[in-house]
Amino acid sequence: MQFDFVQVLMWASVAAVCLYSAFVVACVAQLRRGRRFDSAPEPSLPDGDWAGVTVLKPCAGADDDLEACLESYFRVRYPKMQLLFGVRSESDAAFPVIERVRAKHPEIDSAVFVTGEGAHVSPKISQMEVLSQHAKYDLWWLSDSNTKVHPDTLWDMVARLGEPNSALVASPIVGDGEETLGASLENLHLNAYVVATTYAVKFALDRVAVPGKSMLVPKSVLLEVGGWQEIGKYFADDEVLVQAIMDKGYRLHLGAFAVQNVNAKGSMKKFFQRHLRWSQIRWRVVPHVALLEFFVTPVIFTSLLALASPTREHLLFWACALVLQIVADWALHAVIRGRPLAISHLWLLIVRPFLVAALLFRGAFSGHVEWRGNDLWMGSRARILTEPPLKLRLRALRAALRG
Repeated sequence: MQFDFVQVLMWASVAAVCLYSAFVVACVAQLRRGRRFDSAPEPSLPDGDWAGVTVLKPCAGADDDLEACLESYFRVRYPKMQLLFGVRSESDAAFPVIERVRAKHPEIDSAVFVTGEGAHVSPKISQMEVLSQHAKYDLWWLSDSNTKVHPDTLWDMVARLGEPNSALVASPIVGDGEETLGASLENLHLNAYVVATTYAVKFALDRVAVPGKSMLVPKSVLLEVGGWQEIGKYFADDEVLVQAIMDKGYRLHLGAFAVQNVNAKGSMKKFFQRHLRWSQIRWRVVPHVALLEFFVTPVIFTSLLALASPTREHLLFWACALVLQIVADWALHAVIRGRPLAISHLWLLIVRPFLVAALLFRGAFSGHVEWRGNDLWMGSRARILTEPPLKLRLRALRAALRG
């Protein structure tokens, strides 16, 4: 039988359009079960004997709108909460901002610690390890510094964690606040794809697949899966933590309240570096998911089909798929965060799928990572390496031969 490349592209295009349509429907269905970042707070906290929670918040530099982000955590409504902030040195630009916000809220149990460089390549994990040593409570809220939260976020997460056999609650996120082109592209991709995937996967598979910007986990569970020493070995510390907890047979939950991920002044370079790293992680941790991403971007296969066989029918199919992708991305982005993309940036709806597909393709073959000013490499399961994997293997082989 003769291989028909055009026929393969046609079936792949049809599959991609169907899968993307189901993806959008599942996302919208799950969205209806959640709570928006800007939704009105409940009149009062539910009655109950609430467990104490320590918030571990590593900080580095003056993130976009950092003061407002930190302020939102001081306004969280929860009866027993400790806020711990970490900076690597007092010269860090985040340090005076933290102190200024803390001074406005003496009624809140909070502290800031200078953590130094730490034992791990990941400064985030190094800081959280130091902060956890000062935690008063055994429920830990792992929280990124560039996030804003709804006042009711924490009690909702604690309530879900109280369900039988539960070990982690992660918050969905929403990208907002863009002022630059790079930030606008970042927030568009975050909402129209990354966040949409979080909701779609939860609805269709009852699985938690979300960047670890906000996660509530008991100390005992974290220690059970290896603690900071284990998850600090990987670029994808959140993915490794989630997978390890699932492997233990625990239940994971998606919080009801979205957490706002503030990205105002991000550059295009930052966007490319971050999403190349994320694609590298997915190929090494969940390769089947990385492959599936091409099928949740129908315009890629239909564009290849139109180029390989530019018939009238194929060009019409391509145009319909492009309109579907643009309209759905625009709508998801607008619904998830409550306002649409700026008119001047609407053209990003056309280029985003192609840029992300190119980064996804490159991530399958690239192991070099520029991360936080360091040249690193990514090994299996997204392990952090300071040298190329091939060089390390050759060195181990030479050592074995000498032995």
